[in-house]
Amino acid sequence: GVAGALAVAIGAVTPFGSPAQAQEWPTRPVRMIVPFAPGGATDALARVYAERLSVKLKQQFLIDNRPGAGGTTGAEIAAKAAPDGYTILLYHIGMISASQLNKGIRYDVTKDFTPVSLVGTAPNVVALNTKLPEKDLKALVEVGIKRPGEYNFGSSGIGGSDHLAAELFQTVTKAKFTHVPYKGGGPAVIGAMGGEIQFVVQSVPTVVSQINAGQLLGVAITSKKRISSLPNVPTATEAGFPDFDQATWFGIWGPAKLPNDITEKLSATIRAIAAEDDTRIALEKLGTDPLSNTPTEFKKMFDAEYVKWRDILAKAGYGQN
Repeated sequence: GVAGALAVAIGAVTPFGSPAQAQEWPTRPVRMIVPFAPGGATDALARVYAERLSVKLKQQFLIDNRPGAGGTTGAEIAAKAAPDGYTILLYHIGMISASQLNKGIRYDVTKDFTPVSLVGTAPNVVALNTKLPEKDLKALVEVGIKRPGEYNFGSSGIGGSDHLAAELFQTVTKAKFTHVPYKGGGPAVIGAMGGEIQFVVQSVPTVVSQINAGQLLGVAITSKKRISSLPNVPTATEAGFPDFDQATWFGIWGPAKLPNDITEKLSATIRAIAAEDDTRIALEKLGTDPLSNTPTEFKKMFDAEYVKWRDILAKAGYGQN
């Protein structure tokens, strides 16, 4: 259409990565794709950053929720978008696992995106159905060792960050449980409260209110220190499993070939936002810590995580055959 022809014409005048581009960018609203439904942890985090990016860069950052297929539906839209800085993606560690587990995926997670910055990290928490006789992590692990597969855990789906956390839990403890995938973290939590499954290993933002209301029993948090939103839940280290340390991290990507100057400008703005006290306070309410880095640091971390989870998932029988 006309817009497409216009974009091509503008592109012809402004070569990729020319310094003029970043100074001007953004000159119109930016679409931030969130590959999950509104109301979840990723969406809540995206809204904190979108609001602040809009103020700092003087253009609207608009949330575009595109749920489906464990986040891969939204990621594919971002991968295929024009690399002009007007479509970005906010996703989490599932960016890696979903790409390794969903066979029908139509993009390459290592080649089709430009890492911009991390934006936050949230520990996971093991939360049990309150009617279980087991009241701590050691007791749960004993069941998984003595009666392997008898207890079920639920997740937001194969390759979800909660599924990964539970696979790591089994790898570290040598306990065996049966995986029941649901169509989202919320339904899995309801399953655990109702006794359809025995437990979940969920990101803190997804279960903090149910644990504090006594609808689920939090028995271990996967961070090095206790967190303010769940002060009575011990860490996995306190419970005797120091290697069970895994947070769900969240980041922002652009499509591949995003011009370097736009990538740097966006990353620097995110780093400035993450350093502000009011951002930290807003994220703490979500059970999340702000975390940011340079595009180079993010890519290095992403590549290391890609290898780590590929190996853990292969051991758990989810290898890409």
